[in-house]
Amino acid sequence: MNILQISDGYGYLPDKGPIEKVLFNISKEMAKMGNDVTILERNYPNAKKVEFIDGVRVVRLDRRRCTSYDLFNLSSPSSLIPLTVDGLSFMFEAVNYLDKNGKFDVIHAHLPFSSLAIVMLRRDLRKRFFYTFHGNDYRIPLTSNSTSSQLLLKLLSPDLLLMKRVNKVIMLNAKIKQDVVSEGLLGEESVEVISNGATVEEYDDLPKVSGHPGAKNVTVLFVGLIVKRKGVGYLVKAADIIVNRLKYSNVEFLIVGKALAKGADSVFYQRMISLTEEFRLQKNVKFMGFVSAEELRKQYIESDIFVLPSISEAFALVLLEAMMFGKPVIATDVGATSTMIKDGWNGFLVRPMDFEQLAEKIRYFIDNPNEKARMGRNSRRLVEKEFTWDKIAEKYLQVYKNKLF
Repeated sequence: MNILQISDGYGYLPDKGPIEKVLFNISKEMAKMGNDVTILERNYPNAKKVEFIDGVRVVRLDRRRCTSYDLFNLSSPSSLIPLTVDGLSFMFEAVNYLDKNGKFDVIHAHLPFSSLAIVMLRRDLRKRFFYTFHGNDYRIPLTSNSTSSQLLLKLLSPDLLLMKRVNKVIMLNAKIKQDVVSEGLLGEESVEVISNGATVEEYDDLPKVSGHPGAKNVTVLFVGLIVKRKGVGYLVKAADIIVNRLKYSNVEFLIVGKALAKGADSVFYQRMISLTEEFRLQKNVKFMGFVSAEELRKQYIESDIFVLPSISEAFALVLLEAMMFGKPVIATDVGATSTMIKDGWNGFLVRPMDFEQLAEKIRYFIDNPNEKARMGRNSRRLVEKEFTWDKIAEKYLQVYKNKLF
């Protein structure tokens, strides 16, 4: 098949974020399977306009028209103006590319803004258009942390407008599909559920049992944006229980991820620092900030337990990444988490915002190193069996074939 993937950002820079990582990996795997795959993405400094990477043709169109534009920092309704101008600019270049480069069997979008403009302008493309919704609730915009911007985006609902104008919508978990179908917004046949995946690599640091309960330093790792939705505050409160109430002074909590510079969540990072100081946890809780891919890999390997206490999620790639490195995982039972964590087999599911239960499960792994190692090995097995990128890419290809041929 001749497949065009449209990124409204930088699709072949997987370190930019989870959407880019998905696009990067499914495109590589589709190309390995003999498909002709092209990615349309943004241009960026020192990049070639056209090149082949991993068998994928990468075509870079415009640069962003507004340099201050940031999807995660829409701080007011007026900040939607550069978003609109920028999206239309990319849309015109994308349509021009489509007109000049023949007929693609599949056109697959991963963010709604430019692609919605494309299908509004070119109705003839809708039968070949597919869209992956990477969020957890179409009513809560993925791209804004401003209350007023969120309200405006809810009223406009670019995600839903695009969903209603494409051949098929891919969603990351069954609950999102159930919501839109039960509300009569989309038909059952219009939506397919396909999870994200993980890159399986070989390494020498497979989980081993060492020492006796509490005998060695234990590292608890969190990876994600430092925002309220990710439940970082509940992790700090759980750390307070572990360190101060239960007296496990040898436990280290590493919080890896960037804080937002603008919007309603911009002060959240400082609130977490203050909470850490209030609990006198400065020696046990460390905010690492954004780290390189190499450093993140090192943190995954060297950690003992991975924790993700999110209030909401669609499909958390970081869980699969931790599982790939053989870590037992503890996460809130939201979104697609229950498809990755089999409670008591490779980790634990906990209630959102319940930091007491979170602390209880962390303590269990500290006190039971054999169980920690067993569940870590099961995490790795599950990724290898169900969540490798080649399996995910094959599911996408099957959706294309079922809807087009």
